[in-house]
Amino acid sequence: MKQKSKKINLTALTCIISCLIVFIFFSHTIFYQIKAYDEIVPLQESYLPICSSFSEMFELISLLGLNNCFEATNTLYSNIISFRCNPIFNNLFMLLILFFLKKNPVSYHLYSLSLHLINTILIFLILNTVSKLFLKDEVNKSIKLILISTLTLLWALHPVNMESVLLLSNGNIVLSHTLCFLTAFIYLKLQPQDFKLVRFTFSRFIFLFVPFVIALFTAEFNFMLPLILMAYTLVMKIHFNHKSISFSKSFPICFKETILEALPLLTASLIFVISFLFSRTRINIGTFSPILITERILWLSPQIIFHFIKLIFFPINLSIDQTFFVKIAKTLFDPSAIFCIGFIFISILLSLISLVRANKKFPSFFVITIPLLLSLIPYSQVLAQSYNLASERYLYFSSFILIFGFAHLIFLRISEYENKKAFTNLMISILIILLAISSGRAYVRTLDWKNNDTLYKSVIKTTDNPLYKAFKYKELIPQDKILSDSPLDEVKPEYKKLAIKYAKQAITELQKQTDMYEVVTPIILKTYGLDPETLLSKAAYVYAQTSFRLNKDPKIALKIMQEHIKDLSILPVDALVFYSTLFYQNNMLPESEEILKILHERDPYSLRIIFITADLTKIDKAYLKEIEKFALQAFKYFPYDIRTLTLLKKIYQAKGDYEKFADFSYIYGLRAHSAEDLKVAQNIYFLLNKKDKALRAENRISSLEKTRTKGF
Repeated sequence: MKQKSKKINLTALTCIISCLIVFIFFSHTIFYQIKAYDEIVPLQESYLPICSSFSEMFELISLLGLNNCFEATNTLYSNIISFRCNPIFNNLFMLLILFFLKKNPVSYHLYSLSLHLINTILIFLILNTVSKLFLKDEVNKSIKLILISTLTLLWALHPVNMESVLLLSNGNIVLSHTLCFLTAFIYLKLQPQDFKLVRFTFSRFIFLFVPFVIALFTAEFNFMLPLILMAYTLVMKIHFNHKSISFSKSFPICFKETILEALPLLTASLIFVISFLFSRTRINIGTFSPILITERILWLSPQIIFHFIKLIFFPINLSIDQTFFVKIAKTLFDPSAIFCIGFIFISILLSLISLVRANKKFPSFFVITIPLLLSLIPYSQVLAQSYNLASERYLYFSSFILIFGFAHLIFLRISEYENKKAFTNLMISILIILLAISSGRAYVRTLDWKNNDTLYKSVIKTTDNPLYKAFKYKELIPQDKILSDSPLDEVKPEYKKLAIKYAKQAITELQKQTDMYEVVTPIILKTYGLDPETLLSKAAYVYAQTSFRLNKDPKIALKIMQEHIKDLSILPVDALVFYSTLFYQNNMLPESEEILKILHERDPYSLRIIFITADLTKIDKAYLKEIEKFALQAFKYFPYDIRTLTLLKKIYQAKGDYEKFADFSYIYGLRAHSAEDLKVAQNIYFLLNKKDKALRAENRISSLEKTRTKGF
């Protein structure tokens, strides 16, 4: 018993030391400032409010629900708009996180780091479980723990994972990964070492089902976990249990067993898929055709997957705009595209050969490759088109899957050479060198995240593309202006001038590329808006928008757009909205309305389009019905949006519908912490003899004033 206790303590101590190293590594990032890149969203309360009490939170949920949608888009990434309704737990957890963390960036960084440390522990435990498949108790315990710790740190301090930990607004995604790591650990821990069939028990079902279903309803990206674990279990069953029979006989047996063991995870996935299909989520707004789907899956996706794999192995060009660095071929039969397609095809082929031979030889290639490819599918455009081609944070789970696969190969080789210390020492030395190189690059990456200036300039330094440089210079907001009402107007004049300089340079280069490649450009690139002609229009948009912010002259900006843009159909939504606004400001109303029609047909759910349509329509009796239609549509999909609630207040005040005016004044007051609007609602409720509602408003005003006194 004493010996066993000693071993457990040594394992625990190694795990604690690993976590301590990770904490020390990230400790200097805890006090980092917020950045304009997504981090202002929670602190500005632009997506969901920071509630001051649980009663306020529950009342908001009862009034507005949890089906708050959002638009994911970026002008330069692509023309695709991902219109999604976050899963229910995502919005609930976000409300809770905002409630507890308030507006203190240090709290958010500590929250993300805490989750990362928990994940480090889980991965240490997973790798320790895997090691027992190959390394017996006779093997030096300290050597095994050094290997496990080094592999764990290779993941925890990998450069591509810096964005996941340091991006303040990414906490819910990391939480979802934590629940997936926990699910994977429970699954492997309950798996016999010889991978014999695990009999169904209710407790096992619950232990696997609960964390995974919560993970799925927090962030949907982890829906491939069942397939990853099933592929892994299948091949391990064949290898450990069926060495004496052929693959054709062992495969059906092992496949059936794998399905039964994965039933809790498959049940959770089924519930999520059904919920997803009936949700308000809209992905892939646009045209569908067999040609586009074929080009996306068989031509575009392999290039994105190859980029991800290359990024894990060679994390050199790291950027918050990782999409900029995905090298997409300009023609269908470009050698680079053929190479990527061939790379994926050969990898799958070799994996299948490894699977077929699993009963004779350990299937290392399958264990390393197939789970990795499965983990990358949600981010590769295979299943659905998305606005973003690549982000470093997409690799948080996949980088673990790769290290998980290689851990099997390393433990296997050491078990084969367990009497040769030189081989073991060489393996440990190689891993430590890799860890030193990887963590060194990761540390440099953390310095990029220090503040808004360092983050955006790190993108500018990394790219030679003038359009991407212009795009970032025009968004380089001074740190103290990030939370201002119109932060983009606060970009320094010298940066705006640099943005204009690079936008002009991009226009010149793209005009040449348009003549060279436009005829042979794949259709999928034109759909995504990544062909030279569309990029030229985007460069003109960046030029005109920056000029307008610098000079405040709508005539000059409109002239720039008209000079370089001939085909409105290729413009992204942001550019069209801006173009319509310029026509309006130049008193060219028919042209402005014509663009609005194009916009509304292309993206009928977009708040940007709904509000510009409302803004350009006079608020009087003749137009109130039309504006109300747009406002109620916005309220259906974006109930927490402050602009929507403001618009609905104005509409019902103008219509003379005072009860609805009071209702939306109350909701707005609750959502925006506005005592003035709550008092308006209270007064109207009294006049309408709605005493219960008036009392509720009075109590909420009192609660808000108490909160302000405490310094919320």
